[in-house]
Amino acid sequence: MLVRKAYRYRLYPNTAQQRLFAVNFGHARFVYNRFLSERKTFYAAHKQEAKKGLSYNDTASRLTALKRDPAFAWLQEAHSQVLQQSFMDLDRAYQNFFARRAKFPRFHKKRDKQTARYPQGVQVGEAWIAFPKIGRVQAVIHRPCAGKVKNVTLTKTKSGRYFASVQVEMELPEPIVQKAETVGIDL
Repeated sequence: MLVRKAYRYRLYPNTAQQRLFAVNFGHARFVYNRFLSERKTFYAAHKQEAKKGLSYNDTASRLTALKRDPAFAWLQEAHSQVLQQSFMDLDRAYQNFFARRAKFPRFHKKRDKQTARYPQGVQVGEAWIAFPKIGRVQAVIHRPCAGKVKNVTLTKTKSGRYFASVQVEMELPEPIVQKAETVGIDL
């Protein structure tokens, strides 16, 4: 049976790595906020039509066009999958809102907790975690990371500390179900 498990590790990046993390956080926040704004304006303009909102695929195709625009060439500094994961977060926020599990999505702020998700390309070592386009970052690996790494969420708290939540997939044996005979007592 396949089971997903998460480990949270503290990171200690140097100043160059902190700058690269800030680039990824800022670009993911920009993409989230920009396309949240586009979804709101699209809905306001097309209330009476059959298609009232934009989907993940609509916004993802707009991102490629946005990255080709010379005014937004700076979006290519960040890892492309971080930006795509930001779209998925926005789409998930809308799904949760319409399923009445959450409030309407809000704009992300620079001073709040910042996150960026890497779906692949991350490696976990004995005292480091390697991110694409950043390199090895010193980490406190207090528990061994057993299993195949599925994704890593990088977080910077308001206090300025960095954490990595590593989600792994591992194979566990099926639990053994013991069939006991039922015993009834009549009093």
